[in-house]
Amino acid sequence: MQCASRNRLGQRALHVVWLLCACWCGALSGCKKAEPAWPLPRVTRISIAGLPDSVDPDHDPRLAQLIDAAQKGLRQAGATVQLMPTSPQVADFQLRLQLKVQVGPAEDGTPGQRLRGLCAGTLSANQGAASHLLSEDEGKAKAPALAITKFDHVGMTEKDLPGEPTAEQAIALLVRLVEDSAETLGRELGLLRMDSRELLSQVAKSDGDPALRGTAMQILGRRRERLAIPVLIDLIKQTGAHRKTSLQPTASGAPADAVRLRKQRQEAEIQGVLRDTAIGALLEIGDRSAVRPLLDSVAFVDTVEMGKIVEAAAALGGDDARNYLRFVAQSHPEKAVRDEAATALKRLERKEGEPSAPAAP
Repeated sequence: MQCASRNRLGQRALHVVWLLCACWCGALSGCKKAEPAWPLPRVTRISIAGLPDSVDPDHDPRLAQLIDAAQKGLRQAGATVQLMPTSPQVADFQLRLQLKVQVGPAEDGTPGQRLRGLCAGTLSANQGAASHLLSEDEGKAKAPALAITKFDHVGMTEKDLPGEPTAEQAIALLVRLVEDSAETLGRELGLLRMDSRELLSQVAKSDGDPALRGTAMQILGRRRERLAIPVLIDLIKQTGAHRKTSLQPTASGAPADAVRLRKQRQEAEIQGVLRDTAIGALLEIGDRSAVRPLLDSVAFVDTVEMGKIVEAAAALGGDDARNYLRFVAQSHPEKAVRDEAATALKRLERKEGEPSAPAAP
């Protein structure tokens, strides 16, 4: 009996050791659950509107040039292009491009004309293909839903010419613009296939394309990826510090350079969009650990950002959010901000069912 007991104990110990080894090996491999196989997006339709009056949309070969430029840009971004396929798929997209040409005098009084091209592009999922698949494949395993079904991009390019631009010059300008715009949209579309760690590396690139960084954040938010929380918080801190610096009064002295001021405004706009996108992603993830870093990232006197943070705190909830809203509702110097915080606090209390203490007299 003693030998049998020892054998059973030895078997149990061996089993425990085996489990520990398995867990240890899992830790070395990241202990991360495998992500689903995201559907392969492809572009199946391309349409172009807003062509110059001299271009016949039905017969002019220059329209084919623009369609080819759009396909070239998409493929340079690694996007799959299969125009008018026989079988629809759940991740089919269509590209719509709205073009505009403007002609005006060259800047700084220089003789000649300035030719400007504008391109507003939208890459949107073909809902008809998705519904068709669901009706035919009912009962089968469905592919994961697309995190984003619509991408927008606005591009502009301009060129100074010695005289009145010709139609050929306008088309040549638009061809290049269409190619660049389609490539940007194609790169955003490719983010749908990336796993979360690849998306995080996109977000962390401080010198990366702001459009790609913003789209990567949106996808992480839609996936409710908790791994993204520290990266998003770090970005919010950085953009918050940048905004606090921009709010500080500048020293008087020589007049500011107009070009430098324009670049600063453009950079501030980019930083603001990235910050707003990061906050939105955190709200979709819905983790309350983000509340305190959010509160610390905004200057109390920044009424524009205070409004955003008040809403974010109310959406995330928790003790930190409740205490902060109560403090802002009582102490902020701007009445509009106090009222906004008080309204947000009431909304949070209704959601959590925990009324706050009455305000001090």
